[in-house]
Amino acid sequence: TPVYDVNVGVFDALVLADIAFFDNHNHVLDSATRALVDSACQKAIEYVMTFNVGEDYTNIAMTSAAVGAAAKTLYNTTGADTFAQTKLSNIYTESGGVAQNHVVYEYLAPTYYGVDLSSVYHCQRFAFNSTFAQTVSSMEYNLWLQIGIAYHGPTGQLGGPWCRTYGQNMLQYTAYLNYFLDLGLTNGYPVTSGQPVQIGDETGALHMCDLPVTVNPQLNQSQPYGLKTLLASPGPTDTTDTPRTLYLSRCKNSFMLGTVAVQDM
Repeated sequence: TPVYDVNVGVFDALVLADIAFFDNHNHVLDSATRALVDSACQKAIEYVMTFNVGEDYTNIAMTSAAVGAAAKTLYNTTGADTFAQTKLSNIYTESGGVAQNHVVYEYLAPTYYGVDLSSVYHCQRFAFNSTFAQTVSSMEYNLWLQIGIAYHGPTGQLGGPWCRTYGQNMLQYTAYLNYFLDLGLTNGYPVTSGQPVQIGDETGALHMCDLPVTVNPQLNQSQPYGLKTLLASPGPTDTTDTPRTLYLSRCKNSFMLGTVAVQDM
């Protein structure tokens, strides 16, 4: 019996929205194909809004917000603007979250920080009013801030404990975040073909097409030695509602201490 990932509809919706967006600007699809794209996209949007994943599932919730924004901008879907704004605002304030601790619940996850960034840039693409755009801008800033704090240039790794990942060495495994680091770092980041990838990371390159990702001043390629600290936001299923303190240890140029908290494949 096939096993289906219930989250795939969220990514399908965003890919279809991208296709519709590009066709609006370039008109390359014939009318029959475009009608199929619009029909499939609107069905996927309906699924995403009905599914309405919780904000503690950060990367899927963030993608859902992007889908809602696309639905409002492309199809003027009833309630899509409220859905997108509520979803993104709740992620921003969830248990302190970005608003208080400058970090999302799925913290320092090489795969899911890539999904988060893709979603934020898509929210920017499909922003439907200034209030939503302001939340998007703050979310983008804080995601890059956390990545900048954790990124260790000499080893090319994120330090400290990661929430979720599909590979422990980012130079041997192409995480979705690698593509953003390649664009965000002054000297780029190695994204090597033939490296092990998880299918969601590999297809992430499609989502990045034409996103306005530029060199980011928050990324420091020569972080100092010693300990750095950051806070991780607790989720609604945690037994306590207080932030966790995460420690990043930079012992020397060739070494960065890190662990994986949950779901390491």
